[in-house]
Amino acid sequence: MRRIAFLAVLLTATALPLPAAALVAVLEPPQWQLQADDSHIIFHAKQMGAEINGKMENFTAAIAFAPDMLAQSSVTVTVPLSGLNSDYEKRDDTLKGPDWFEAEKYPAVTYSCRDFSLVSGDAAAGDYLCKGELRIRNVSKAFDLPFHLKLDGETAHMTAQTAFNRLDFDLGRGDWSDSSIIAAEVMLEIAVTAKK
Repeated sequence: MRRIAFLAVLLTATALPLPAAALVAVLEPPQWQLQADDSHIIFHAKQMGAEINGKMENFTAAIAFAPDMLAQSSVTVTVPLSGLNSDYEKRDDTLKGPDWFEAEKYPAVTYSCRDFSLVSGDAAAGDYLCKGELRIRNVSKAFDLPFHLKLDGETAHMTAQTAFNRLDFDLGRGDWSDSSIIAAEVMLEIAVTAKK
């Protein structure tokens, strides 16, 4: 009789709903850790027809992502302007100055996204679209980022090529606003490797 009563209690306990905290944990996509040595953001611009290349170093990313939980997935990338490097210190100082990024007042660029969709291919090796927000200085604008993602076990590889108009973010004031001197379009090459 006691054994039957114990089994009844055990069955009742296992049938109870999970606590709210446990349900939240189940519904959250996994966290991914950025692998800085295998990741980069490279920019390409043109000054009077001559190409300028540089990179944004020491950026970080908070990544919660799963292909089968796109509605719950999110990414926030923080790019410190102290890591802006075009291999020419005088130019870097100008870009960090008040006519451009105004880095002393706004020390980082951020990109955040909570709206993901699979555009083509398979979930583990496909082309996605991230509809997010890019914030430069005190200007925030919607920014769509198409990217390719390959998942390999516990490792994710993301690559993207995109562009933005610097004038949309008031980058380059005064004489610098003339797009015949510095082209308005800035190209970006992005590669991110992350691990669970």
